[in-house]
Amino acid sequence: MSQEATITKMTEEDIPTCAELMRFSWDEHTQNSNLMPREHMLRAGGAESWAERMLADPSYVVLCAKQGDEVIGFMSTQITDAPGYLKADKQLYIIDIVTAKSAQHQGVASLLVKAAETEAKRAGAGIILSDIYPYNQASKNLFTKHGHSLAYEVWHKYLN
Repeated sequence: MSQEATITKMTEEDIPTCAELMRFSWDEHTQNSNLMPREHMLRAGGAESWAERMLADPSYVVLCAKQGDEVIGFMSTQITDAPGYLKADKQLYIIDIVTAKSAQHQGVASLLVKAAETEAKRAGAGIILSDIYPYNQASKNLFTKHGHSLAYEVWHKYLN
């Protein structure tokens, strides 16, 4: 990064860029996983409506990494009550972290993970959770670097 990125909450003006980054992420997932067919994501209302719904719901916190006014990455999270079996009353679930191709491997995702910890503490969450696709070694490395560990695997089967 030639200039240090700043972290801000997503605004309506950020939606088009965040939506474009989300489509980039969806394309990667659909190429590597049979759990997210792209047609389903398009039927679900597309990336713009996804961002608008998150912006309107106070349980979601979407943070943008910016260089100047340019969004170079974002992270969507949701703060919810934690299940009773966890040693925490609230949890912060990291839904997505996406970095623009031009900003990858420059510490942007690390800044976002650190911001997630700040948001979790602010909200009184005692744990941070995220799902990582088996093929996504970069995300596994990122979360391991920041002290996260694999607790269990979630297996899926879609039923018709």
